[in-house]
Amino acid sequence: TGRSNVGTTIMKSMTGYGRATASLENSTLTIQVNSVNRKTLDFSLSMPSAWEDLERAVRDAVRGAVSRGKVHVRIELTSEGGNSAVTWDDPAVKDTLRRLRATVEEEGIVFEPNSELVWQVANAHRQSGSTIEADAARETVVKTLATALVSFVEMRSTEGAALLEDFIARLTILQELAEKIAARAP
Repeated sequence: TGRSNVGTTIMKSMTGYGRATASLENSTLTIQVNSVNRKTLDFSLSMPSAWEDLERAVRDAVRGAVSRGKVHVRIELTSEGGNSAVTWDDPAVKDTLRRLRATVEEEGIVFEPNSELVWQVANAHRQSGSTIEADAARETVVKTLATALVSFVEMRSTEGAALLEDFIARLTILQELAEKIAARAP
């Protein structure tokens, strides 16, 4: 039968989580990696907008460690005081709301923005308080991401081993039941 190598097969769960932190100048860099089930690799990333140049390095590192799953990487830089120093581009938020008002009123619709709409518009115009340039952060980001990915892959392997053990136990039960059925068959 093909079961002789089942116990030695490495099975990884597609769900997982990994986290790592590092000091970066006067701030704390935190990188979190999580995933859920997906047949192909679906990658998403959130990080300080000033670090967009690092996206390729982050994407390549994730692709080197993961081949399947919906993987999200979150990179945050928190100042020593504990704030992530997020601000909004106030003129852009006000301009967007003015333009929305003009657009809907042009259509004869009453514009009554609620707090959720204002929050969404403000978040669309988020600015990171990061004053650290991407090139200065690159080495620390790449090393910290590598640590987070190791933790992430280890968790997926641990969960995969538990899934494999459960699968084998269920398969054994099915095999025993099939043998009992076969013994009663004419």
